Amino acid sequence: MIRPHIAKISNLRKSILINCSIMALWWIAFNPGFFSGDSFAVINMARDRQLNSLWTAPWAIFIDKITIGGRHPELGTLVIALLLGVSVAIFANSVISGKLAIWIGAILTSTPTVGAMGITLWHDIPMTAGFLLVVSAIAYMNKSRRHAYLLMSVGLILASFRHNGLPAILILLLILLAVTDNHKFLLTSILMSALLIFCTVGLNQNLASTKSSGNSAYLGWMRNDISCYLSQNSNPGFLIRTYGTSVNIESWKSASACKWFSDATNSSDYSAKLESKVPRAWFLLFKEDPYFIASTHLKRHAYLLPIPFYGIPNIPFIHTTIELKDQDIQFTYPAVAENLRYYPRIWNFFKFFFGYAGFWLSLTFLIAWKRKNGYYFQIGILGLIESLGFFIFADIPDGRYMLFSLIAGQFILFYEMIEPGKRALRKLLKSIGSPP
Repeated sequence: MIRPHIAKISNLRKSILINCSIMALWWIAFNPGFFSGDSFAVINMARDRQLNSLWTAPWAIFIDKITIGGRHPELGTLVIALLLGVSVAIFANSVISGKLAIWIGAILTSTPTVGAMGITLWHDIPMTAGFLLVVSAIAYMNKSRRHAYLLMSVGLILASFRHNGLPAILILLLILLAVTDNHKFLLTSILMSALLIFCTVGLNQNLASTKSSGNSAYLGWMRNDISCYLSQNSNPGFLIRTYGTSVNIESWKSASACKWFSDATNSSDYSAKLESKVPRAWFLLFKEDPYFIASTHLKRHAYLLPIPFYGIPNIPFIHTTIELKDQDIQFTYPAVAENLRYYPRIWNFFKFFFGYAGFWLSLTFLIAWKRKNGYYFQIGILGLIESLGFFIFADIPDGRYMLFSLIAGQFILFYEMIEPGKRALRKLLKSIGSPP
């Protein structure tokens, strides 16, 4: 089994400096960064001093503090961009050593997959940084326990910015506990994960000031399955058994819910009566027609599948705009941003490749098997856990959800393509320089 590399501190510092410089250039060029509707929702939450747990309490608190109450949103994109740049550098130097790690990490950071994603105000970005730090901590656990604990601690905190982050890491650690012999580090990390999950749940409950923030983040996929089914079938028996004969079937129907956001007329209704019975209605539907549920999720999340059974995945990938106007957020250099935006839009055009998470995850496992590389397998397992979670619980598909697998898979492929050529060149130079 090939073990992960542990970088020299000097190489790691150089890699971090280069990556942070590149991310800073991305941020300056597109200052203050890219903002979608989700970005404005969390910024306005901080501005109004109405923090909630819709995206997890740690993310709300982080944005509130780092943007100084939402008054400086550009600080939010700068900090998460630098966090991602640092995490990519640490990850790169945990996979390979020497100058190759520095430059492959820098090249990847220069691509929109890291650079443009990293300056978008989404909680997916720091969670991805957290995942990269966690797998790096696992690489360090047999070499430098102090660094491993530091990386694990920071990685867990960043992973708490999404609801699925900490549970995915906890499952990975439990799997590794069963198959590796470094029980002390893994048990400590498991306890840290469990404690942070407990604290996060407590914070979430404390900030869950509305029913929508408490339930919609968890039940959206169930609602979408129900709305999709009713738009295609005339058998509402499961809904009538749940809500009674007075239920408005038409208000539930939505064809768009099959693959994207629901446009059902009751989609904004988060009343206690409706929300509390959604799980029962969904389980009755699943009992009646499990094939429909399975096929709907397969089609909705086709980008997670290793083979494109339903055609080339077409999903949102890299955001390149400031979505809303009149929010006191606009590009500092609009002409520069407009011209440079063609670069990430090339990646969007080829999103069927750069954003196809199922392909990159499968490739990671394939290379891990071919190279008999246990570290690659660990990276793939975390990506698979994350993928399964999104396959079941995500109400829409989105390339940013699986950014960890995209970054890791693209780094591994780049390295595995370059390394044979580097060895061949070294062998050629050696043969040329040897005496006759």
